[in-house]
Amino acid sequence: MVLYVAAGASDETWAVPCAFGSNGRPVAGALHVSPFQHLSVMHSARAAAQAIAHALGFSVQQMRARGMLLENVTNVRGNPNPVTVVKSPATLEKAKAHYGCDTLNGMELHKMDGAVQPYWSPRNAKDELMSALGGVTAGLYTALTMAAFEDLGYYKAVWGMAEPMAWGNNSGCDLLKSPCSEGSPDKYPRMFCDNTTESKTLRCTSNRQAFSVCGTNIAEGSGAPSEKCSVFWLDSGPELFCSVKGEKHIPGFLHGSGSWCLDAEALELKGTEKAGLDGYKLHAVCAQVQCGEGGAVRVKYLGANETVLCPEGETIDAALEGFEAGAKLKCPRYEEVCTIAANGSSLVIPRAEEAAKGDAEETQREGAAEHDDVEAREVPAREPQPAELPS
Repeated sequence: MVLYVAAGASDETWAVPCAFGSNGRPVAGALHVSPFQHLSVMHSARAAAQAIAHALGFSVQQMRARGMLLENVTNVRGNPNPVTVVKSPATLEKAKAHYGCDTLNGMELHKMDGAVQPYWSPRNAKDELMSALGGVTAGLYTALTMAAFEDLGYYKAVWGMAEPMAWGNNSGCDLLKSPCSEGSPDKYPRMFCDNTTESKTLRCTSNRQAFSVCGTNIAEGSGAPSEKCSVFWLDSGPELFCSVKGEKHIPGFLHGSGSWCLDAEALELKGTEKAGLDGYKLHAVCAQVQCGEGGAVRVKYLGANETVLCPEGETIDAALEGFEAGAKLKCPRYEEVCTIAANGSSLVIPRAEEAAKGDAEETQREGAAEHDDVEAREVPAREPQPAELPS
């Protein structure tokens, strides 16, 4: 694809296809990058990647033209408004595997003001690159989006490069088919929260890129009654992102490139540092993270002279600057903080076994679809051959 890039014309990052080959594949596009979104390089790079995906063909029009959509699906989680799902073979297969739901009929698309949007539903895939929230945080390039691109027929996914996403992983069918309830925070503790008891509790967002209070509802549509899925989500400016430097940060939080949000316990600000946070409970802290071989994670918090080893599932004592003694940091899973690099690139190491498995699954899908109209998916010799998706 030929991509024309500009910056500064508006305060949004976006991209569109401008020209198509005879088979419908986008061959030229335009990308606008907003310089006004004062976030880190990581977030800016992933926001641009999401926009470029739209130029490459991740759009409702392209999916509809390729027969990938199942539209007007009714009574989803009691919602009287119909939804649209991506039902194409690879996408459906990867969605079933991710959520652990064999009866799933497709991957749900976002809907806004009654119109289907070219994004995954944030309720179901909040931290994905193509989630409706993926333009704000650094979304994960998972097998879900790779599969959608492959189903377009223009690209071939490198399955071993898929980034893991904790949101919804092995959650079962109930997450997708039943509305959120008062029990959702207990059933899905790393996803949803109770805004009646945690509206003044600072915790890490599910992707560990920021911290916030519980309050934002990411449910879509109006069910009977209206569904409410509260999450820890950004309710103000970029100072809540751990990777963004600034002057409005909470004392004791180490912001900057390579910083992530870690769960914490027994955090109590010193008396002189409590201004503006009286009545709030702190269960999060920003710290720098270093990723080592064999899944090793090392962290450095404000007040430490060097990084310390932080094995998954353990806690470390931390003499945090600005906090009373006794603070403890909970060590994160390697995949949570060592999947996206500080510059927005992927830290995933290609896994040959995953790539081979993906190729085998693709062969099975092709064999099952031999009776379909293959000519509609063939690429003419004068067109560029299917390209591997950028990783």
